[in-house]
Amino acid sequence: MRKRILFISLPERLAGQIEGFTLDPSIPLPVEVTDEDWDIARLEWPAIVSGILHVLRSDGDHEEADYYRRLIKTVRPDIVDTLLSVGELKTNQGDFSFAEEIFLSLAALEPDKGIHRSNLALFYRKREEAELRKDEFYGKALSLIRDDKPEEGLPLIDSFLENRPDSYNGWFLKGWALRLSERWEEALIAFERAGEIISPSPELLNEFAICERSMGDFEKASGHLRQGLEEERENTTLLSNLAMVYLDMNDLSRAEDVLALLYEIDPDDPLVQRFSRD
Repeated sequence: MRKRILFISLPERLAGQIEGFTLDPSIPLPVEVTDEDWDIARLEWPAIVSGILHVLRSDGDHEEADYYRRLIKTVRPDIVDTLLSVGELKTNQGDFSFAEEIFLSLAALEPDKGIHRSNLALFYRKREEAELRKDEFYGKALSLIRDDKPEEGLPLIDSFLENRPDSYNGWFLKGWALRLSERWEEALIAFERAGEIISPSPELLNEFAICERSMGDFEKASGHLRQGLEEERENTTLLSNLAMVYLDMNDLSRAEDVLALLYEIDPDDPLVQRFSRD
């Protein structure tokens, strides 16, 4: 059924339900409707929430974008958690069209939070991976690498990339295989190619850092790990690896700071346990 957006003044019966927010009657609100016989007397909040999200996705710089964001979080304070749950569910069910809409909505609703960009990038990777599992070369390569046979998987990945040179997952998989084979420089090149296709996520930044640390470039490694932590402050993998890099640099003060933060988040983390025993 075709959807359309109407802009309306909020009816009094709905305006009276809002607490902690000052309505501006001069700003019309978007409503998503799905039929020609739409009746404002039947209007409820879900249609307004859908309309606002549609406008934010379409035009994040809309002149009333900040007003709409504040309003939607007032009437639906749990909107972010709800959308995250729905997006994950729809992704797992293979409903990628709906899931993409959800993750785009989150990125538009909170544009300053890098976690939503990371989730969107992860979604695109999962969607592509679901499609690629049907590819003979990619599927076999993935199985071999997961069976700890990266050198056997590499020729298959190269064959796959000949036909799909712009595949993020293909380059990521190649980087992963090369890293497992301890071919650090080649792995880093492959991971960097993936980062040119989709903006580097914390997961990819961590892969950069693993290669750079193994090559002895501790400054670059720590920089990429800190960049990842800007988006996911409580990512224990990034924190553990950053602590190890600081220890490699003999920077005990910063290593202790990272370990203290890691302890707050997960006192059972293996790295925390190791240094607690020491």
